[in-house]
Amino acid sequence: MVKNDSRVFKKSMNSLDNDVQLLINYSKKLINDFVKIQNKSEICIVSAIFGGSDQIDFLINNFKNLNYFTFVFTDEENLSYEKFSNHNFKIIYIPEAYRLENPRKTAKIFKVFLPVICKDIFKSAIWLDANLIISDFDELLKYLNLNSKKEDSIVLFNHRKKSRNIIREMIQIYIFGKDNFYNLSKIFLYLIKFSIQRKRFGIFFNRIFWGGFIYFKKIDVNLSYIWWEFIKISIRDQLSLPVVVSEYSYSSLSLKNLKHKLLSVEHLTYRHYHKKNYLNIF
Repeated sequence: MVKNDSRVFKKSMNSLDNDVQLLINYSKKLINDFVKIQNKSEICIVSAIFGGSDQIDFLINNFKNLNYFTFVFTDEENLSYEKFSNHNFKIIYIPEAYRLENPRKTAKIFKVFLPVICKDIFKSAIWLDANLIISDFDELLKYLNLNSKKEDSIVLFNHRKKSRNIIREMIQIYIFGKDNFYNLSKIFLYLIKFSIQRKRFGIFFNRIFWGGFIYFKKIDVNLSYIWWEFIKISIRDQLSLPVVVSEYSYSSLSLKNLKHKLLSVEHLTYRHYHKKNYLNIF
């Protein structure tokens, strides 16, 4: 549910680059062909692994026995050959011709444009990073629905650091060399322009969000286009999500209340990609 008229963004919503539109259309067709249903299904789970960024093991253990449509998009063709007893769990290989030049940006398409990809197929969708451990997805989904508003378009989690806002995040990004001064300056100017146009001057000081798990409670394609306008400047969720949610009805929950149900492997140990050490977690 959009809070205000979004005419500011209408022009950009109709002018995606060809490679972006091609990947969206291709992915949507693959899901549609796989699901093959006449009516909308309730929900799907989507993740992506590109450029060797993660391993598949955590996703398999999270969802291989659950009756939810689960799609993992990847550039690793060998993963797509794996077979599962749960036919709703699908690893989808994206050929090189459909990928963007940057693997990280290719993966980001599936997060940002998840509502567009799922429109007319699912009523809701969940994005999750591949490096998450979920102990009880049914309980987690129940918690999300009970603790969010009926009219919410999107449900997400607060950043673990309570004091972190966009300004502090930009400083941290610069200090740790995750982006350069020029790009951060462009981001800052974009945010100033946005805050003036939309009269959201407090956006610089509002708490930021964690992008590892996002519940698109309602499929709203406008949300994707608004988000993509920012992603074209900065790929970092912590800087873009406060802009996106300011346009919508949303709920932001505390990860602290779910520490036994939802955990990022990166916060366990720096060795989290070593399979032999962590398969026994499950």
